[in-house]
Order: sequence, then C-alpha cells, then structure tokens
Amino acid sequence: LPLTALNNVEEETTISEVVTINFWLLNQHNIESYRALARQFEANTNVRVNFRFPVPGRDYPDFSTAAQASDCFRWLHLRNSDYQTAVLNLDPLIASDPTFDLEDFFPIAIDQFKAQGQLWGLPADLDLPIIEYNKELFDAASLPYPTSVWTTDDFLNIAIALTKGEGQNKQFGFVPDIGEMGMLEHMMAQRGAQFIDYSIDPPTTAFTATTTIDAMRWYANLSAEYRVKPLFPVGIVNLDLAVFEEFPRLIREQRAATWIVPTFPLPNDVHQALNIGAVPLPAGANDPELKVHGFGYYISANTAQPQACWEWIKLLTESVGVLSGIPARRSVAESTAFSQQVGAEHAEAYLISLARMTTNEFPTRIAEVNWWMFPYELWLARAHDQITMNNVGVEVAMASAQQTFDAYRACVIDKNAFDNYESQSQCAIEVDPLLAVILGDARR
Repeated sequence: LPLTALNNVEEETTISEVVTINFWLLNQHNIESYRALARQFEANTNVRVNFRFPVPGRDYPDFSTAAQASDCFRWLHLRNSDYQTAVLNLDPLIASDPTFDLEDFFPIAIDQFKAQGQLWGLPADLDLPIIEYNKELFDAASLPYPTSVWTTDDFLNIAIALTKGEGQNKQFGFVPDIGEMGMLEHMMAQRGAQFIDYSIDPPTTAFTATTTIDAMRWYANLSAEYRVKPLFPVGIVNLDLAVFEEFPRLIREQRAATWIVPTFPLPNDVHQALNIGAVPLPAGANDPELKVHGFGYYISANTAQPQACWEWIKLLTESVGVLSGIPARRSVAESTAFSQQVGAEHAEAYLISLARMTTNEFPTRIAEVNWWMFPYELWLARAHDQITMNNVGVEVAMASAQQTFDAYRACVIDKNAFDNYESQSQCAIEVDPLLAVILGDARR
C-alpha cells in the first residue's frame, strides 16, 4: 500500500521492505485482538506494529510519556496543553485521504479531540453509562421493564419497589459500580446539577448552587433515606477494596435489580447465568451534561512514520475487536458485529443514549478548566461520603467542598499553575493535606 509523506512532496513512496511503528497502549486489555489486527495490517501494507506498554515502577503513564515512547498511541481525550508539542495535527492527513470520512464519527466523539479548531486525535470509543437490570426480579414483582423514556422519578419508584429484606439477604433496587463517582455525577446532572460556575473568571465549582445541592440530596437519599442501594464510599481516601468483590456478588446472587454497567466489566459467567436487560440512563434535565469520556489514537510529533501510523489507527477505528467502549464510528456502532458483541438491547441502549446528546458540553468544558478536574472530583466525592456516612448536612458538606476548592483555585491563580500539574498538586495538598498520599503516588 502506498504511503504518502506528510511534507510537501507530492509523489508517493511505495514501501518495498517492512516498516516498523511502535504503538503504545496503557495496558494489555484486548491485546490479542490488537495483535491479530496487526498481523492482518502487516500482510496488506508491509507495516509491522511493535506493541509497547508502560514499565511498572519506571514509567508513570501520561500523555507526553506515551508520545515520546511511540510513533502512535492510545490515550484519553484532550485534557491539557501537552498535545501542542507532543502529537501531530491530523487535519493534513485527513485532507489528503479521499477514503476517509470524518462524518462517520459521532460529533460528541470528535469534539473531545479538537482544540483550536483542529483535530489532534482520532476517536476510538466512548465510555457512556447505561443501566442493566435483572429481568427475573422484575417478573417476580410483576413490574414492567424500564424503557428508554424512563425518568429519574421512574428510576426511584422502581428501585423502591424492588428493594426488600434486610441484612445478608437484602435485595437492592439499585447497586452502584465501584466507580460510583461517575454515577454520582451522571445522576446529579440528570437532576439538574450545575458543576461549573462561569460567573467569575477563571471559573469555579458550583457546589453551593441550589440545583447542585438538591441533586446531591436526591442521590445521597438513595442510601440514606430510601435505602434502595448499598452504601459504597465514593471518595478515594475512603475506598475499601472489598467493594470490588461486593458489586458482582450482589448481582450474581440476584440481590440487585438494577445496576450501572460497571467500570470493571462483570465476569462472563454472570451475564450467561442471568437474564439481563439494558436501557439508557433515566432521562433528565441535562443529557448534554453527561460526562462521557472518549479514548482515541494519536500520532506522535516525533515519528518518522506518520502515514504508516495514520493507516494503522484508521484501521483500528473500524474494528470491533479492539473496542473498550462504544464505537466512535457510527457505522461500527450500528453494525451487526457490534450488536452481536454486546447484545442487541445493549447496542440499542447505547445508540439511544448517543442520540439524546446533541452536544457533549461537559467534557469540553472540563477540558477548558483541566486544572481543576482531579481535585474537583475528589472534593465532590468527599461531600457525598460525609453526607451518607457521617450524617453531615448536605448544605454544610457542599459548602465545605466549595470552600476547599476556592482555596485551591486561589493558589493556582497565585502560582499561575493553570498548565503546571506539579504546581496544581502542590496547591491541592496545601489546602487538603489528605491528598498528599494520593497525589504523591500519582507523581511517582
């Protein structure tokens, strides 16, 4: 296959010998599918793909490290300014490739890899939450299955109706994943919460806004008042690793009526043993505010093989086997192959969820204020844990979170640390010494 240089040379250079590109992955998830695709790619193009992974104890995986260690790599959507020097702008490659159709990608996926009007990464897949449910428990209670048009009020009523028993035999109407932080934000958004206050520049959090407090109270009451869900701590500081086992155990024992599709997928035997359905999250006021993360493929700025990398990452976006989420390509998401891989109900739930979101504003806004993303999540989670585990009032907990964030924001402004992660970490630790262990580990 001809490979075209990225510079102004117009003629094409045909590869007569094998060209090797180093492709970096964060972990070895789906690695056999990647390798099978690489063998197919090499047979058709004479381009050999050499896989690389971070070395435990030596490499702290971040965007710049991945770019320096590879010709092309897989990473999260843009969250900082590293892309400006670490990776290539893909627009010239797209413009010179008549076979490539950018319109085939969901706009909410494309938006996460754009900056300054240019595309810096090719979207791979999206992490979009949906709800699974145990059909047998609904049937036993003579309840109709949830539909794609259910609301947060419907969700609560169903959870109450399907909660029964006490102690070790209690059946819960809803069970959150170990990654409950995401569910907290999603459901709060559906109840009208606003997380960013743009009334001042630079912006701050809106923890004390009436809509945000009301949404936190609603979610916290799922455990505190209605007791329809087990109480898992959300905050990292409070995290008990035992909940990693508790989540699938409750589902396996048929003590969970509904649950969010987990960050760490359920074992196959659970899905095979149970009659499981799938629906989108309950519809709410802020569907576009859902925090939908995307992964994508980047081409390192220092690569000597940009065109070979381009052909490789294009192929990756067309393959179901290497997916870790919902395909960023519409044609793949709507394909029979994807439906067969995840199940027809799940595929439909994902597509309905995507159709609701005409924009993907929340990740875009977070990218604009990437300097407060990590501590923002930690302090929101801590407020939840204080409310549910320590009986702290909602207004008091949220005001404390706001005060802590405002102190952090003032430190970032004082140090001009908007693009300096080390200084941001120092500011976070200054205002919240409990973060020293977490952020210290992250820097090693």
